Amino acid sequence: MKRLFSFMMLLALVSAGVLSGCGNTTPKAPTYSGSIIGQLIDNSDSTKYIGGAKISVEGFSKTTTSTSDGKFKLENVPFEKDTILVTITCSEYLTKTTSFTVTKEIQQKKEKDLGIILLKATPEIYISGEATSSINNNHYACYWHFKENGSIKKEELGSGRGKSIYVKNNLVYILDINGYWIGKNKVPLTGTLNSMCIYNDNVYIGGSYSGFPCYWKGTEKHSLSTSSGTVNSIYVYRENIIYTAGHVTEEQLNKNISKGCYWNNNNINYLLVNSGYVDEISSLFFDNGTLHTVGYKANVPSIGPPTINYYYWKDTNLQENLISGKLIYIYNKKPYIVSEYNNLYVDNEVVFKSNWEQKERVNALYVYDNIIYMVGSYQIDNTIYPCYWIAEQPNKVTRYDLTDNSGARTTGEALGLYISE
Repeated sequence: MKRLFSFMMLLALVSAGVLSGCGNTTPKAPTYSGSIIGQLIDNSDSTKYIGGAKISVEGFSKTTTSTSDGKFKLENVPFEKDTILVTITCSEYLTKTTSFTVTKEIQQKKEKDLGIILLKATPEIYISGEATSSINNNHYACYWHFKENGSIKKEELGSGRGKSIYVKNNLVYILDINGYWIGKNKVPLTGTLNSMCIYNDNVYIGGSYSGFPCYWKGTEKHSLSTSSGTVNSIYVYRENIIYTAGHVTEEQLNKNISKGCYWNNNNINYLLVNSGYVDEISSLFFDNGTLHTVGYKANVPSIGPPTINYYYWKDTNLQENLISGKLIYIYNKKPYIVSEYNNLYVDNEVVFKSNWEQKERVNALYVYDNIIYMVGSYQIDNTIYPCYWIAEQPNKVTRYDLTDNSGARTTGEALGLYISE
């Protein structure tokens, strides 16, 4: 009887896990969870609390919403990971992502106080482009205005192509193929118009006239060279300091040679590589006293296809970056470059690869509060649609359609981008 009782006790102990593993049982780690609290305030107004914002945690299905005093509390969040990522979204503000390291103190306290979190208002975004009439298939210049409250309005101008856009003192300036718009009024110009800049309420446009490089201040033309060529990009640093970039074509050894260059006012500067002159300077960007330019050189052999090499300069100093192309933007001292293949590189690392099957094309970019904005187009079944991309995190780029005021997808192309900071 005693032997039977001992055997029964042994079975009970094994079933309970007391004797399993011959004494090598690993105790189960405790499960920790708790709340995340904080308060949301407008970055530009410390008395303005933000209610209605959504707070979420990566890998956790539940969310919460901030109250009218800006406070929030997300409960029963697992405090198991080393790092927890918190995302705050609100229609009138830029998405905010923050993280914290889970410590033993947080696990024991069962709460993490993020304190006051400042949110930056969504900027007003303006995109210019070309749309196609559904009635007669004519092309007309237009722009889309993204307001701070999240609404989008499309404004239609006259026949033309909205190549670039700038906004100052609530006036919208748009470069067209044969002039420029100030609001709904068009100022006509004759020539090839490629780039626009506004300084002290004056409109500066770079391009060419009768095949010769020049720029306009308002309607007054300023010639840059007696050699043929063009201006692709323009920037006004001060009233009397104007940078333009493009190329001139000069005769050399009985051949016409294209020479990529930039002008400081009327002073020409050729940009060189080891093999000599480059063919073209595609884009310039002026940042903290340094002129950044990108360009290319085509090598045409006597037999076989040509090869194209791309380059990037700071002032006249050739950089080691091998990735370059048609657009350049500088943000936090890092170069953002769109290649001829419409891929985006940040500090020489690719963060966006265009969809070749849909022929995605990037025409302009802007960086605001570490968020990348791009505009352009894509193509499906021979129809081109205007669009824009937003990259809130590296390598996480989302494409959006540009629509008419009824919300229907429109055809055309987005060409210019301006963000009112």
